[in-house]
Amino acid sequence: MQKICYAILPLLLFACQAEETPESTPKTDTTIAVTVGEATSATQPIIINSTGLVQASSSTKYAFKIGGVIERLYVDEGDRIKKGQLLATLRLTEIEAQYRQAQLGLEKAQRDQERVAGLYQDSIATREALENTQTQLDVAQATLKQVDFNRTYAKIYASSAGYIVRKLASSGEVIGPGVAVFVANDAAGRSGWLLECTVTDREWALLQPGDAADVVLDAYPEQQLAGRVGAKAAQADPVSGGFRVEVRLDQPQRSLAAGMYGNVTITTQKQETTLTIPYDALVEANGKTGFVYVPDGKASVRKVPVTIAQILPDVVQLAGGLQPGQPIVLGNSAFLAPGASIRIQREE
Repeated sequence: MQKICYAILPLLLFACQAEETPESTPKTDTTIAVTVGEATSATQPIIINSTGLVQASSSTKYAFKIGGVIERLYVDEGDRIKKGQLLATLRLTEIEAQYRQAQLGLEKAQRDQERVAGLYQDSIATREALENTQTQLDVAQATLKQVDFNRTYAKIYASSAGYIVRKLASSGEVIGPGVAVFVANDAAGRSGWLLECTVTDREWALLQPGDAADVVLDAYPEQQLAGRVGAKAAQADPVSGGFRVEVRLDQPQRSLAAGMYGNVTITTQKQETTLTIPYDALVEANGKTGFVYVPDGKASVRKVPVTIAQILPDVVQLAGGLQPGQPIVLGNSAFLAPGASIRIQREE
């Protein structure tokens, strides 16, 4: 009988230990404390961001007065030019032939006029014939003068000092009269400076001359330059498809140079109502798509996709995904997952 009791005793001790084990294990609290805010709506001006290059306000387009084949271009984009400098020439073969033809026409008209004048004095030619030859002589002289004038403008000379901003043609190219070959800017920017940027067709429609703009140049990143929208191109650029817009700078205190790169922020006169959330409410972002957590009842959360309009330093502007006044999770968002248990605490 004693042997049986001794055999049962270890089993009783093991059973007691097994009953005590669950009571000795501490419970783990998986509830995450969060703070809650809300999506707010606000009406504000539409902002347009772009980039561009600084140019002098006054620019000169250099072109040939007559058409022809370009013989040679003596400068390239970015080159500094001096007043009176030769920039380009046309091939003179055709022009010289026209000049020679005009000379021969004048010589013939002079001979005809002298011959008829002698006959008129001998009463052989009529006065009408004399007047006709004189008219032909006048026309021949005017033609030679015109051809000689055009021959002079078969060369392009710089009218003032500056920089070549654009080269729009190449040697050997056939070009029409008045078609720009170069665009040059004033060397010192005495007439002021502007930043030329490119915008989309929708942005172009929103912009109005006089809209306020802020410009930050890469050369002076610590300074913000004030400006206003000037001229808007009435035709899209055939290469980029964008529309050129001029932002005129208001008397910058820094020394500027043509070709400086800068970022421009334009505040339009148009307004829009946007939905705004705090920056720390956004848990993921990929392009225009992001996610936020919203309370699902009082004890859990769900993940909601949102469409991002613009990310600012402190807030995120949304184009869709939430409703004004809708609660959103702010604190500890990085530790959450869909369906996680939460405890909403008051924001300090």
